[in-house]
Amino acid sequence: MLMGIPAVSSGGEMETFGMPSAPAPTSDCDACDQPGWYAEAALLYMTSYSGNNLLLGGLGGGNGYDGDWDLGARVAVGNELPDGLFYEVSGFWYEGDFSVDTEPGELEVYYIDAIIGDNLHCGEACLDYGFGLRYADAEVTIDGDSGGFDGIGPVLELSGKRPLTEQLGVYAEMRQAILFGDLDFDGTSVDTVASVTELGGGVEFFFNAGPVQNAWARLGVEGQYWAVDDLTIGLVGGVLKVGFNF
Repeated sequence: MLMGIPAVSSGGEMETFGMPSAPAPTSDCDACDQPGWYAEAALLYMTSYSGNNLLLGGLGGGNGYDGDWDLGARVAVGNELPDGLFYEVSGFWYEGDFSVDTEPGELEVYYIDAIIGDNLHCGEACLDYGFGLRYADAEVTIDGDSGGFDGIGPVLELSGKRPLTEQLGVYAEMRQAILFGDLDFDGTSVDTVASVTELGGGVEFFFNAGPVQNAWARLGVEGQYWAVDDLTIGLVGGVLKVGFNF
């Protein structure tokens, strides 16, 4: 191996002979998504369950609770910069029916997130992480009685994906929100803190050939757990999601 050899020039200055020094290494962490504006839309098919008995029943019908399967939706619009920094506004909505024993009920939840984050490309895996603010509302009606929560607070978002082939990959995502707001039940309103946890994962299909570029579709599962004071409500089901740049 040829090494650089120091020598003294005729003028008394040090010189180095041999291979030129290598360029400084560059990080393999960079934006892995196409910079620019993007949009995402998801259709969810979910059922609800209850963890305890403030208003509903027990988990999986333990106290006569039975949730129907109904549709929900999620949409997002954002802008990603060339260095991976992104800004995003997203919303989620679900409305479904259930019954406790023979009493019919209805559940409706929605939230709106405003997120700022970064998109890193490390090796063959991509990681998104973001922080922001969420406003959420949950309403439950059963046998003429209604209860609800609305609040606002910080939200953390983490998601990762890894390609397996040029057209197929896997993904996983998590969101955690802590919300400060009001719980209304039987005409009484109290200040409380709510926690919303969301987990999901599945397979991702990349459309990067022919006339379709920078588009993808995801098929997976998602679960949510809403804990509001003594009331806990969960959602679980499948999700079909598409996204593209424009």
